[in-house]
Amino acid sequence: MDKTNKKALVAGILALVLILAGCVASLPVILVGAVLSKSSGSGTDICTIGGSISAGGWTNPVEGPLTSPYGPRPAPVAGAGSFHNGQDIAPPDGTPFLSASGGTVVAAYGNGDTNPGGDTGNGIIIDAGDGVQIWYWHAQDGSTKVRKGDKVRAGQPLANVGSTGMSSGPHLHFEVHVNGAIVDPVAFMKSRGVTLGSNGSGPGTVTVGQPEEPAPAAQTGFTGTTTAGITIELNATKLGYAERAVKAGRAAGVNEKGVLVFLMTALQESNFRMYANASVPESLSVAHDAVGSDHDSVGLVQQRPSQGWGTVADLMNPEESALKFWGIHDSPGNWPPGLLQIPGWEQLSLNDAAQAVQRSGVPDAYSKWEPVARALLARLGGGGNTGCTPGQDFGAGKPLPGADSSARGKIIAAAREGLGGSYVWGGTDFKAWDCSGYVLWALSKAGIQGIPRTEQWEVGKKTTNPQPGDLVVQIPDGTNHWSHVGIYAGDGMMYSALNPSAGTLLHPVDWNPGSEYFTFIDG
Repeated sequence: MDKTNKKALVAGILALVLILAGCVASLPVILVGAVLSKSSGSGTDICTIGGSISAGGWTNPVEGPLTSPYGPRPAPVAGAGSFHNGQDIAPPDGTPFLSASGGTVVAAYGNGDTNPGGDTGNGIIIDAGDGVQIWYWHAQDGSTKVRKGDKVRAGQPLANVGSTGMSSGPHLHFEVHVNGAIVDPVAFMKSRGVTLGSNGSGPGTVTVGQPEEPAPAAQTGFTGTTTAGITIELNATKLGYAERAVKAGRAAGVNEKGVLVFLMTALQESNFRMYANASVPESLSVAHDAVGSDHDSVGLVQQRPSQGWGTVADLMNPEESALKFWGIHDSPGNWPPGLLQIPGWEQLSLNDAAQAVQRSGVPDAYSKWEPVARALLARLGGGGNTGCTPGQDFGAGKPLPGADSSARGKIIAAAREGLGGSYVWGGTDFKAWDCSGYVLWALSKAGIQGIPRTEQWEVGKKTTNPQPGDLVVQIPDGTNHWSHVGIYAGDGMMYSALNPSAGTLLHPVDWNPGSEYFTFIDG
Protein backbone atom coordinates (compact mmCIF):
# COMPACT_ATOMS: atom_id res chain seq x y z
CA MET A 1 0.00 0.00 0.00
CA ASP A 2 1.50 3.39 -0.98
CA LYS A 3 1.52 6.43 1.30
CA THR A 4 -1.34 8.17 -0.55
CA ASN A 5 -3.59 5.17 -0.11
CA LYS A 6 -2.61 4.88 3.56
CA LYS A 7 -3.65 8.48 4.14
CA ALA A 8 -6.88 7.90 2.27
CA LEU A 9 -7.58 4.79 4.36
CA VAL A 10 -7.03 6.65 7.63
CA ALA A 11 -9.13 9.59 6.40
CA GLY A 12 -11.89 7.18 5.45
CA ILE A 13 -11.83 5.53 8.86
CA LEU A 14 -11.99 8.92 10.57
CA ALA A 15 -14.83 10.02 8.31
CA LEU A 16 -16.83 6.88 9.13
CA VAL A 17 -16.31 7.35 12.85
CA LEU A 18 -17.34 11.01 12.66
CA ILE A 19 -20.40 10.30 10.53
CA LEU A 20 -21.57 7.65 13.00
CA ALA A 21 -21.03 10.13 15.82
CA GLY A 22 -22.90 12.90 14.01
CA CYS A 23 -19.74 15.05 13.69
CA VAL A 24 -19.35 15.37 9.91
CA ALA A 25 -18.73 19.12 10.20
CA SER A 26 -15.61 18.49 12.26
CA LEU A 27 -13.91 16.31 9.69
CA PRO A 28 -12.11 19.01 7.66
CA VAL A 29 -10.69 20.61 10.80
CA ILE A 30 -9.35 17.33 12.14
CA LEU A 31 -7.83 16.16 8.89
CA VAL A 32 -6.30 19.52 8.01
CA GLY A 33 -4.81 19.86 11.49
CA ALA A 34 -3.27 16.41 11.24
CA VAL A 35 -2.10 16.29 7.63
CA LEU A 36 -0.78 19.84 7.40
CA SER A 37 1.26 19.45 10.55
CA LYS A 38 4.10 18.10 8.45
CA SER A 39 4.55 21.22 6.40
CA SER A 40 3.36 23.98 8.72
CA GLY A 41 6.45 23.89 10.91
CA SER A 42 4.67 25.89 13.60
CA GLY A 43 4.24 23.04 16.04
CA THR A 44 1.09 24.68 17.43
CA ASP A 45 -1.13 21.68 16.63
CA ILE A 46 1.40 19.04 17.62
CA CYS A 47 1.84 17.52 21.04
CA THR A 48 4.83 19.06 22.79
CA ILE A 49 6.33 16.99 25.58
CA GLY A 50 5.55 18.54 28.94
CA GLY A 51 7.77 18.83 32.03
CA SER A 52 10.44 21.19 30.79
CA ILE A 53 9.36 24.44 32.51
CA SER A 54 11.86 27.24 31.97
CA ALA A 55 13.24 28.39 35.32
CA GLY A 56 13.48 32.16 35.19
CA GLY A 57 12.90 32.29 31.40
CA TRP A 58 10.66 34.89 29.74
CA THR A 59 9.47 35.28 26.16
CA ASN A 60 7.47 37.65 24.00
CA PRO A 61 3.93 36.15 24.00
CA VAL A 62 3.07 37.33 20.49
CA GLU A 63 4.39 39.77 17.90
CA GLY A 64 2.12 42.58 16.77
CA PRO A 65 1.45 46.30 17.07
CA LEU A 66 1.01 47.71 20.57
CA THR A 67 -2.40 49.37 20.76
CA SER A 68 -4.08 50.40 24.02
CA PRO A 69 -1.33 50.85 26.66
CA TYR A 70 -1.35 50.35 30.41
CA GLY A 71 -2.61 53.40 32.31
CA PRO A 72 -5.37 56.02 32.15
CA ARG A 73 -7.52 55.83 29.03
CA PRO A 74 -7.55 59.12 27.08
CA ALA A 75 -11.02 58.23 25.81
CA PRO A 76 -12.60 55.66 28.15
CA VAL A 77 -14.55 52.88 26.46
CA ALA A 78 -18.14 52.58 27.70
CA GLY A 79 -18.28 50.03 30.50
CA ALA A 80 -14.53 49.42 30.49
CA GLY A 81 -13.41 51.93 33.11
CA SER A 82 -11.05 54.87 32.88
CA PHE A 83 -7.87 52.88 33.61
CA HIS A 84 -6.46 50.11 31.40
CA ASN A 85 -4.87 47.34 33.46
CA GLY A 86 -2.80 45.77 30.69
CA GLN A 87 -1.02 46.22 27.38
CA ASP A 88 -2.92 45.29 24.22
CA ILE A 89 -1.04 43.58 21.37
CA ALA A 90 -2.96 43.29 18.09
CA PRO A 91 -1.70 40.75 15.54
CA PRO A 92 -4.16 39.25 13.05
CA ASP A 93 -7.20 37.41 14.39
CA GLY A 94 -6.35 33.77 15.14
CA THR A 95 -2.62 34.29 15.68
CA PRO A 96 -1.36 31.84 18.34
CA PHE A 97 -0.06 33.46 21.52
CA LEU A 98 2.46 31.86 23.88
CA SER A 99 3.07 31.67 27.59
CA ALA A 100 5.49 34.43 28.54
CA SER A 101 6.86 32.35 31.41
CA GLY A 102 6.87 28.95 32.99
CA GLY A 103 4.27 28.33 35.68
CA THR A 104 0.91 26.79 36.58
CA VAL A 105 -2.45 27.52 34.98
CA VAL A 106 -4.78 28.76 37.73
CA ALA A 107 -7.70 29.56 35.42
CA ALA A 108 -8.61 28.83 31.81
CA TYR A 109 -11.89 30.59 31.09
CA GLY A 110 -13.39 29.13 27.97
CA ASN A 111 -11.82 25.72 28.58
CA GLY A 112 -13.40 24.27 31.68
CA ASP A 113 -13.53 27.29 34.02
CA THR A 114 -16.33 29.84 34.13
CA ASN A 115 -15.39 33.50 34.01
CA PRO A 116 -17.39 35.02 36.87
CA GLY A 117 -17.33 38.51 35.36
CA GLY A 118 -17.60 37.59 31.70
CA ASP A 119 -16.54 41.00 30.44
CA THR A 120 -13.12 39.91 29.16
CA GLY A 121 -14.26 36.75 27.40
CA ASN A 122 -11.96 33.75 27.21
CA GLY A 123 -8.88 34.21 29.38
CA ILE A 124 -5.97 32.34 30.91
CA ILE A 125 -4.25 33.14 34.21
CA ILE A 126 -0.82 31.66 34.92
CA ASP A 127 0.99 31.71 38.24
CA ALA A 128 4.64 32.32 37.30
CA GLY A 129 5.92 32.02 40.87
CA ASP A 130 7.42 34.62 43.21
CA GLY A 131 4.05 36.34 43.56
CA VAL A 132 3.70 36.95 39.80
CA GLN A 133 0.54 36.18 37.84
CA ILE A 134 0.23 36.73 34.09
CA TRP A 135 -3.26 37.29 32.63
CA TYR A 136 -4.10 36.72 28.94
CA TRP A 137 -7.56 37.83 27.70
CA HIS A 138 -9.95 37.80 24.70
CA ALA A 139 -8.80 34.39 23.34
CA GLN A 140 -10.64 33.09 20.30
CA ASP A 141 -13.49 30.69 21.07
CA GLY A 142 -12.40 27.05 21.05
CA SER A 143 -8.68 27.82 20.79
CA THR A 144 -7.55 27.38 24.41
CA LYS A 145 -4.97 24.58 24.67
CA VAL A 146 -4.48 24.41 28.46
CA ARG A 147 -6.60 23.68 31.50
CA LYS A 148 -6.55 24.66 35.14
CA GLY A 149 -3.71 22.87 36.95
CA ASP A 150 -1.53 22.36 33.85
CA LYS A 151 2.19 23.09 34.10
CA VAL A 152 3.44 25.26 31.25
CA ARG A 153 6.80 26.50 30.07
CA ALA A 154 7.89 29.74 28.46
CA GLY A 155 7.06 29.68 24.75
CA GLN A 156 4.28 27.07 25.04
CA PRO A 157 1.18 27.86 22.90
CA LEU A 158 -1.80 28.85 25.09
CA ALA A 159 -4.57 29.90 22.66
CA ASN A 160 -5.25 32.14 19.66
CA VAL A 161 -5.81 35.88 19.57
CA GLY A 162 -9.51 36.73 19.41
CA SER A 163 -12.08 39.35 20.30
CA THR A 164 -14.24 37.65 22.94
CA GLY A 165 -15.75 39.59 25.83
CA MET A 166 -15.52 43.38 26.04
CA SER A 167 -13.36 43.93 22.98
CA SER A 168 -13.60 46.19 19.95
CA GLY A 169 -11.34 44.03 17.76
CA PRO A 170 -8.92 41.07 17.81
CA HIS A 171 -6.05 41.52 20.26
CA LEU A 172 -4.29 39.99 23.24
CA HIS A 173 -4.79 41.86 26.51
CA PHE A 174 -1.57 41.11 28.44
CA GLU A 175 -1.73 41.90 32.17
CA VAL A 176 0.79 41.40 35.00
CA HIS A 177 0.06 41.15 38.73
CA VAL A 178 2.87 41.23 41.31
CA ASN A 179 1.85 40.28 44.86
CA GLY A 180 -1.71 41.26 44.00
CA ALA A 181 -0.83 44.67 42.51
CA ILE A 182 -1.30 45.34 38.79
CA VAL A 183 1.88 46.69 37.19
CA ASP A 184 2.91 48.06 33.80
CA PRO A 185 3.54 44.93 31.68
CA VAL A 186 5.86 46.74 29.25
CA ALA A 187 8.24 47.79 32.04
CA PHE A 188 7.90 44.42 33.78
CA MET A 189 8.86 42.46 30.66
CA LYS A 190 11.60 44.92 29.69
CA SER A 191 13.29 44.29 33.04
CA ARG A 192 13.34 40.62 32.04
CA GLY A 193 14.95 41.26 28.67
CA VAL A 194 11.78 41.17 26.54
CA THR A 195 10.28 44.04 24.54
CA LEU A 196 6.58 43.51 23.93
CA GLY A 197 5.05 44.03 20.50
CA SER A 198 6.39 44.14 16.98
CA ASN A 199 9.90 45.06 18.16
CA GLY A 200 10.00 42.24 20.70
CA SER A 201 12.45 39.40 20.94
CA GLY A 202 10.07 37.26 18.90
CA PRO A 203 7.68 34.60 20.18
CA GLY A 204 9.51 31.59 21.55
CA THR A 205 12.81 33.39 22.16
CA VAL A 206 13.38 32.82 25.87
CA THR A 207 15.68 35.19 27.70
CA VAL A 208 17.04 35.21 31.22
CA GLY A 209 19.22 37.56 33.22
CA GLN A 210 22.82 37.49 32.14
CA PRO A 211 25.33 35.70 34.38
CA GLU A 212 26.95 37.88 37.00
CA GLU A 213 30.19 39.49 35.85
CA PRO A 214 30.24 38.13 32.26
CA ALA A 215 33.66 36.96 31.19
CA PRO A 216 35.56 39.33 28.88
CA ALA A 217 35.61 38.09 25.31
CA ALA A 218 39.37 37.54 25.45
CA GLN A 219 38.97 35.13 28.37
CA THR A 220 35.97 33.24 27.06
CA GLY A 221 36.83 29.56 26.82
CA PHE A 222 33.52 28.00 25.82
CA THR A 223 30.11 29.07 24.48
CA GLY A 224 26.99 26.91 24.49
CA THR A 225 23.27 27.34 23.82
CA THR A 226 20.41 25.79 25.81
CA THR A 227 17.23 24.27 24.40
CA ALA A 228 15.55 27.61 25.18
CA GLY A 229 18.05 29.53 23.06
CA ILE A 230 19.98 30.94 26.03
CA THR A 231 23.68 31.42 25.28
CA ILE A 232 26.15 30.88 28.11
CA GLU A 233 29.88 31.62 28.14
CA LEU A 234 32.38 29.88 30.39
CA ASN A 235 35.65 31.71 30.90
CA ALA A 236 38.97 29.96 31.52
CA THR A 237 38.31 29.63 35.27
CA LYS A 238 34.88 28.06 34.84
CA LEU A 239 36.13 25.81 32.06
CA GLY A 240 38.93 24.70 34.37
CA TYR A 241 36.43 23.67 37.06
CA ALA A 242 34.51 21.61 34.50
CA GLU A 243 37.68 19.97 33.19
CA ARG A 244 38.82 18.98 36.70
CA ALA A 245 35.43 17.42 37.48
CA VAL A 246 35.32 15.49 34.20
CA LYS A 247 38.84 14.14 34.74
CA ALA A 248 37.86 13.00 38.23
CA GLY A 249 34.83 11.20 36.82
CA ARG A 250 36.89 9.58 34.06
CA ALA A 251 39.45 8.32 36.59
CA ALA A 252 36.67 6.92 38.82
CA GLY A 253 35.00 5.07 35.93
CA VAL A 254 31.83 7.19 35.81
CA ASN A 255 30.10 6.69 32.48
CA GLU A 256 29.19 9.43 30.03
CA LYS A 257 25.61 9.74 31.22
CA GLY A 258 26.77 10.19 34.82
CA VAL A 259 29.20 12.93 33.80
CA LEU A 260 26.50 14.68 31.74
CA VAL A 261 24.16 14.66 34.75
CA PHE A 262 26.84 16.41 36.85
CA LEU A 263 27.59 19.00 34.14
CA MET A 264 23.89 19.82 33.70
CA THR A 265 23.50 20.17 37.46
CA ALA A 266 26.48 22.51 37.82
CA LEU A 267 25.28 24.62 34.89
CA GLN A 268 21.87 25.02 36.52
CA GLU A 269 23.00 25.50 40.11
CA SER A 270 25.94 27.85 39.60
CA ASN A 271 26.77 28.39 35.90
CA PHE A 272 30.08 26.85 37.03
CA ARG A 273 30.79 29.64 39.51
CA MET A 274 32.44 28.53 42.74
CA TYR A 275 30.03 29.80 45.38
CA ALA A 276 30.83 30.71 48.96
CA ASN A 277 27.92 31.41 51.32
CA ALA A 278 27.36 34.49 53.46
CA SER A 279 25.88 32.25 56.17
CA VAL A 280 28.95 29.99 56.26
CA PRO A 281 31.94 32.12 57.39
CA GLU A 282 34.38 29.29 56.73
CA SER A 283 33.47 29.34 53.03
CA LEU A 284 34.52 32.97 52.67
CA SER A 285 38.13 32.02 53.34
CA VAL A 286 38.13 29.44 50.51
CA ALA A 287 38.80 30.63 46.95
CA HIS A 288 35.46 31.52 45.35
CA ASP A 289 33.89 33.46 42.48
CA ALA A 290 30.57 34.53 44.04
CA VAL A 291 28.76 34.61 47.37
CA GLY A 292 25.29 33.14 47.81
CA SER A 293 22.84 32.83 50.68
CA ASP A 294 20.72 29.73 49.99
CA HIS A 295 20.67 27.87 53.34
CA ASP A 296 24.30 26.71 53.76
CA SER A 297 24.79 25.64 50.12
CA VAL A 298 28.27 26.06 48.66
CA GLY A 299 30.25 25.10 45.57
CA LEU A 300 29.45 24.27 41.97
CA VAL A 301 26.39 22.11 42.68
CA GLN A 302 25.22 23.86 45.85
CA GLN A 303 25.83 21.03 48.31
CA ARG A 304 25.07 21.60 52.01
CA PRO A 305 27.62 20.67 54.70
CA SER A 306 24.81 20.44 57.27
CA GLN A 307 23.19 17.66 55.23
CA GLY A 308 26.28 15.48 55.42
CA TRP A 309 27.68 16.06 51.95
CA GLY A 310 31.16 16.84 53.29
CA THR A 311 33.37 19.60 54.60
CA VAL A 312 33.16 23.11 53.22
CA ALA A 313 36.65 22.74 51.77
CA ASP A 314 35.71 19.53 49.94
CA LEU A 315 32.46 20.94 48.60
CA MET A 316 34.31 23.95 47.19
CA ASN A 317 36.81 21.68 45.41
CA PRO A 318 35.72 20.69 41.86
CA GLU A 319 37.03 17.12 42.03
CA GLU A 320 35.75 16.36 45.53
CA SER A 321 32.32 17.91 45.04
CA ALA A 322 31.83 15.98 41.78
CA LEU A 323 32.84 12.68 43.37
CA LYS A 324 30.45 13.28 46.26
CA PHE A 325 27.69 14.14 43.76
CA TRP A 326 28.24 10.74 42.17
CA GLY A 327 28.46 9.06 45.59
CA ILE A 328 32.14 8.12 45.36
CA HIS A 329 33.93 8.50 48.72
CA ASP A 330 37.38 7.73 50.10
CA SER A 331 35.96 6.12 53.24
CA PRO A 332 32.66 4.55 54.33
CA GLY A 333 30.18 6.73 56.16
CA ASN A 334 26.58 7.83 56.41
CA TRP A 335 26.69 9.87 53.21
CA PRO A 336 23.61 11.20 51.37
CA PRO A 337 22.88 9.06 48.30
CA GLY A 338 24.86 10.20 45.28
CA LEU A 339 23.87 9.51 41.69
CA LEU A 340 25.35 6.01 41.60
CA GLN A 341 23.34 5.06 44.69
CA ILE A 342 20.01 6.04 43.12
CA PRO A 343 18.23 2.76 42.15
CA GLY A 344 17.74 2.60 38.38
CA TRP A 345 19.36 5.99 37.75
CA GLU A 346 20.54 4.90 34.29
CA GLN A 347 16.90 4.33 33.34
CA LEU A 348 15.99 7.92 34.24
CA SER A 349 16.14 10.90 31.91
CA LEU A 350 19.12 13.18 32.41
CA ASN A 351 16.88 15.77 34.06
CA ASP A 352 15.26 13.28 36.42
CA ALA A 353 18.62 11.78 37.36
CA ALA A 354 19.87 15.23 38.37
CA GLN A 355 16.69 15.88 40.33
CA ALA A 356 16.99 12.52 42.12
CA VAL A 357 20.26 13.76 43.64
CA GLN A 358 19.47 17.45 44.09
CA ARG A 359 15.79 17.30 45.13
CA SER A 360 15.32 20.79 43.79
CA GLY A 361 12.21 22.90 44.23
CA VAL A 362 12.31 23.38 40.46
CA PRO A 363 12.41 19.73 39.36
CA ASP A 364 12.40 20.34 35.61
CA ALA A 365 15.15 22.96 35.56
CA TYR A 366 18.02 20.76 34.40
CA SER A 367 16.84 19.52 31.01
CA LYS A 368 17.43 22.79 29.16
CA TRP A 369 21.18 22.45 29.81
CA GLU A 370 21.57 19.13 27.98
CA PRO A 371 22.95 20.53 24.67
CA VAL A 372 25.39 22.75 26.57
CA ALA A 373 26.57 19.82 28.71
CA ARG A 374 27.03 17.60 25.65
CA ALA A 375 29.03 20.25 23.80
CA LEU A 376 31.08 20.93 26.92
CA LEU A 377 31.84 17.24 27.40
CA ALA A 378 32.90 16.95 23.76
CA ARG A 379 35.18 19.97 24.25
CA LEU A 380 36.75 18.34 27.31
CA GLY A 381 37.34 14.98 25.68
CA GLY A 382 34.42 12.80 26.70
CA GLY A 383 33.36 11.22 29.95
CA GLY A 384 35.32 7.98 30.17
CA ASN A 385 33.54 4.64 30.22
CA THR A 386 30.31 5.18 28.34
CA GLY A 387 28.96 1.65 28.51
CA CYS A 388 27.29 2.20 25.15
CA THR A 389 27.10 0.08 22.05
CA PRO A 390 28.18 1.60 18.72
CA GLY A 391 25.57 3.93 17.30
CA GLN A 392 23.62 4.14 20.55
CA ASP A 393 22.82 7.69 21.65
CA PHE A 394 20.94 7.10 24.88
CA GLY A 395 20.05 4.56 27.54
CA ALA A 396 21.93 1.95 29.47
CA GLY A 397 22.49 -0.34 26.50
CA LYS A 398 20.36 -3.16 27.88
CA PRO A 399 16.67 -4.09 27.74
CA LEU A 400 14.37 -2.63 30.36
CA PRO A 401 12.60 -4.91 32.84
CA GLY A 402 9.72 -6.59 31.04
CA ALA A 403 11.06 -5.75 27.57
CA ASP A 404 11.59 -9.30 26.33
CA SER A 405 10.78 -10.69 22.89
CA SER A 406 7.08 -11.07 23.76
CA ALA A 407 6.73 -7.39 24.64
CA ARG A 408 6.19 -6.11 21.09
CA GLY A 409 2.80 -7.75 20.72
CA LYS A 410 1.77 -6.50 24.17
CA ILE A 411 2.80 -2.92 23.29
CA ILE A 412 0.77 -2.96 20.05
CA ALA A 413 -2.25 -4.45 21.85
CA ALA A 414 -2.07 -1.70 24.47
CA ALA A 415 -1.64 0.99 21.82
CA ARG A 416 -4.77 -0.25 20.03
CA GLU A 417 -6.70 -0.21 23.30
CA GLY A 418 -5.95 3.50 23.63
CA LEU A 419 -7.28 4.49 20.18
CA GLY A 420 -9.90 7.22 20.37
CA GLY A 421 -8.43 8.71 23.53
CA SER A 422 -8.55 12.45 24.11
CA TYR A 423 -5.48 14.66 23.99
CA VAL A 424 -4.93 16.31 27.39
CA TRP A 425 -1.76 18.36 27.92
CA GLY A 426 0.30 16.74 30.70
CA GLY A 427 -2.17 13.85 31.00
CA THR A 428 -1.24 10.24 31.77
CA ASP A 429 -4.70 8.81 32.54
CA PHE A 430 -6.36 6.25 30.26
CA LYS A 431 -7.64 8.04 27.16
CA ALA A 432 -6.85 11.42 28.75
CA TRP A 433 -3.17 11.90 27.92
CA ASP A 434 -0.66 13.79 25.85
CA CYS A 435 1.70 12.08 23.39
CA SER A 436 4.30 10.98 25.95
CA GLY A 437 1.56 10.10 28.46
CA TYR A 438 0.04 7.72 25.89
CA VAL A 439 3.41 6.08 25.25
CA LEU A 440 4.05 5.77 28.98
CA TRP A 441 0.63 4.17 29.52
CA ALA A 442 1.02 1.68 26.65
CA LEU A 443 4.52 0.56 27.64
CA SER A 444 3.53 0.23 31.30
CA LYS A 445 0.39 -1.70 30.30
CA ALA A 446 2.68 -4.05 28.37
CA GLY A 447 4.65 -4.70 31.57
CA ILE A 448 7.77 -2.68 30.73
CA GLN A 449 9.29 -0.96 33.76
CA GLY A 450 11.60 2.05 34.11
CA ILE A 451 9.96 4.31 31.49
CA PRO A 452 10.21 8.03 32.38
CA ARG A 453 7.20 10.34 32.09
CA THR A 454 8.79 12.29 29.21
CA GLU A 455 11.82 11.98 26.92
CA GLN A 456 11.40 8.21 26.79
CA TRP A 457 14.07 7.86 24.12
CA GLU A 458 16.70 8.33 26.81
CA VAL A 459 16.16 4.77 28.07
CA GLY A 460 16.16 3.24 24.60
CA LYS A 461 18.78 2.79 21.94
CA LYS A 462 18.58 4.24 18.48
CA THR A 463 17.74 1.89 15.64
CA THR A 464 17.53 2.26 11.87
CA ASN A 465 15.52 -0.96 11.58
CA PRO A 466 12.36 -0.21 13.57
CA GLN A 467 9.96 -2.99 14.50
CA PRO A 468 6.36 -2.74 15.74
CA GLY A 469 6.40 -1.57 19.34
CA ASP A 470 9.47 0.66 19.00
CA LEU A 471 9.39 4.36 19.85
CA VAL A 472 8.96 6.96 17.08
CA VAL A 473 10.30 10.46 17.83
CA GLN A 474 9.42 13.40 15.59
CA ILE A 475 9.72 17.18 15.08
CA PRO A 476 13.28 17.91 16.31
CA ASP A 477 13.36 20.94 18.64
CA GLY A 478 16.91 20.77 19.99
CA THR A 479 20.04 18.65 20.13
CA ASN A 480 18.92 15.04 20.59
CA HIS A 481 15.44 16.27 21.53
CA TRP A 482 12.05 15.91 19.85
CA SER A 483 8.61 17.35 20.56
CA HIS A 484 6.40 14.42 19.52
CA VAL A 485 6.52 10.70 20.32
CA GLY A 486 4.46 7.67 19.36
CA ILE A 487 4.61 3.92 18.89
CA TYR A 488 5.66 2.36 15.58
CA ALA A 489 2.94 0.09 14.16
CA GLY A 490 4.90 -1.19 11.15
CA ASP A 491 4.46 -0.54 7.42
CA GLY A 492 5.11 3.20 7.82
CA MET A 493 2.32 3.72 10.34
CA MET A 494 2.33 4.78 13.99
CA TYR A 495 0.03 5.18 16.97
CA SER A 496 0.10 8.56 18.72
CA ALA A 497 -1.90 11.13 20.67
CA LEU A 498 -1.50 13.57 17.81
CA ASN A 499 -3.18 16.82 18.87
CA PRO A 500 -6.31 18.14 20.62
CA SER A 501 -8.37 17.94 17.42
CA ALA A 502 -7.46 14.45 16.24
CA GLY A 503 -6.83 12.78 19.61
CA THR A 504 -5.26 9.32 19.67
CA LEU A 505 -5.18 7.49 16.35
CA LEU A 506 -3.27 5.30 13.91
CA HIS A 507 -1.69 7.50 11.23
CA PRO A 508 1.21 7.55 8.75
CA VAL A 509 4.62 8.29 10.20
CA ASP A 510 5.28 10.86 7.50
CA TRP A 511 2.52 13.16 8.72
CA ASN A 512 5.22 14.72 10.93
CA PRO A 513 8.83 15.55 9.99
CA GLY A 514 12.17 14.43 11.41
CA SER A 515 11.27 10.89 12.46
CA GLU A 516 13.80 8.65 14.20
CA TYR A 517 13.37 5.40 16.12
CA PHE A 518 14.43 3.93 19.46
CA THR A 519 13.95 0.44 20.84
CA PHE A 520 13.65 -0.84 24.41
CA ILE A 521 13.85 -4.48 23.35
CA ASP A 522 16.90 -6.63 22.63
CA GLY A 523 16.03 -8.67 19.59
